Amino acid sequence: MNTRIIFRLKTLHGLLVLLIFTSFIIGVPQTASAQTGSINWDERINISQSPNMTSTDPFLLGDPAGLAHLFWAEKVFNVPGNVPDTVMYAAWDGQNWSQPIDVHFSPPSHGNQVVAFPHAVIDGNGIIHLIWLAQPNFPNYTLFYSWSHSNQAINQSGWSPPVAIAEDLTGTNYSIDIKVDSQQHLHIVYSRVPAGDSPPELRATTYVSSTDSGETWSEPIDIYTVSVPSNGTSNTRLLIDDDDNIFASWSVWDRTGNGQAIGFARSMDNGLTWEAPILIAERIGNEYERDWNNMAYLGDNTIVAFWEGGWRAYRHVMYSYDAGLTWTDPTDIFPGLIGENGFVEFVRDGDGNLHLFYSQRTREGNNLRSGFGLWHSVWEGGTRWREPTLSGGNYPMLNPKVAIINGNQIVSTWYTSPEFEIWVMTGTIIGVTSVLPQLWEIVEMEPENTSTPETNIVLSTPVHEQPVLILETEPSSSHLGDNPGMVILLGIFPSFFIVSIVFLIVRQNRR
Repeated sequence: MNTRIIFRLKTLHGLLVLLIFTSFIIGVPQTASAQTGSINWDERINISQSPNMTSTDPFLLGDPAGLAHLFWAEKVFNVPGNVPDTVMYAAWDGQNWSQPIDVHFSPPSHGNQVVAFPHAVIDGNGIIHLIWLAQPNFPNYTLFYSWSHSNQAINQSGWSPPVAIAEDLTGTNYSIDIKVDSQQHLHIVYSRVPAGDSPPELRATTYVSSTDSGETWSEPIDIYTVSVPSNGTSNTRLLIDDDDNIFASWSVWDRTGNGQAIGFARSMDNGLTWEAPILIAERIGNEYERDWNNMAYLGDNTIVAFWEGGWRAYRHVMYSYDAGLTWTDPTDIFPGLIGENGFVEFVRDGDGNLHLFYSQRTREGNNLRSGFGLWHSVWEGGTRWREPTLSGGNYPMLNPKVAIINGNQIVSTWYTSPEFEIWVMTGTIIGVTSVLPQLWEIVEMEPENTSTPETNIVLSTPVHEQPVLILETEPSSSHLGDNPGMVILLGIFPSFFIVSIVFLIVRQNRR
């Protein structure tokens, strides 16, 4: 055969070998080339599906049993006004969402049908402790409490009847929080004294606790009292460290509604006594505000605090290296972003990495990719935080919440305005170890809470065996479509095979 033809066959054969090698490199799953700690998100879904009705204030709770528990406030009753009147609940088992149920509602016959700010914790026995605000004795707000075992939470009768813990709350912005310590003691902070231009006494940030899993509650302790009668507190937060020391923070607001300062107090004896409160950040001159503080424990007596404010709505970070006794000066941590859209969220994955999530939009003239949505960063030690990335899509959102289950499965939720719907989005954290669910012992409970007609859902087996809510999403791409290298390989392999056979025949004929 002509030498030139043989040369061309050799060249073609070599090119095909190179293409196959390249396809294998391209065909490596995309997660391998992505940065560890990045997230592959699925499509978002609207879980509330309450058109023309208000759904707001979602809250997420991760469960060692491999569940994410979602609570929110929703308007259900067809009465004038458009404020939420019902606490709703759904669970995600890593694959599907359960059918939402109502845990508690405030019917019109029970006074002002307001429900707001559900918060919850899960203790070491698998008990979910839920609190929320309602307004049965208008104009005062009442702090309600209910509990359920994780195995029974999807069943309406699995929730205990609500109990009023306090009846003098202000009802201001996200003014309640609850945490559980290593001894299974419950701790709550809230903003108290009824709202109004002339309250009977100064408003305060107040603390109560329970050492018997919510059966009884301590007498309230005011850990901070506002010095100006027309001012108050809101956006209360709690943090508990490895030694069960308790740290509380709150915003101090004035008649403008803007936060004027970030308050902080600590208890080094598990809530028995509280040290004198301090203001760790105060509004200066014509600056915008100081508000929306949240904290995380970094270990070795180190606390990090993220709040919003400054000249405009910027995120600032502060550190304490002595368990909250003193604090560093604030730093504008993410100079490309701006916006007042809620707290930052801290969650740890199965490898112990601390993730930070928050909702903001890009500032004018910045170098970040333009967007308005869920921004994601990872703590890299010291005062180093990874450059934030827009995570999961470009969506407007308010006060997002995040939870991690099974080590590397992540769930986020938020609400939107003006349509006021609850959105959820799930995904997988890249390069992080998965953790097997630690299933709780099955608990059977007598039906007690009959506030609504009973459903046929009884959770005595894992959630995925129960009726699930399948919501329509945009179709996801196939595995083949996600792997361009495989597409190349399948396309060139027949040509490689034919050329190889021809090349071998030519070589045989030349002998």
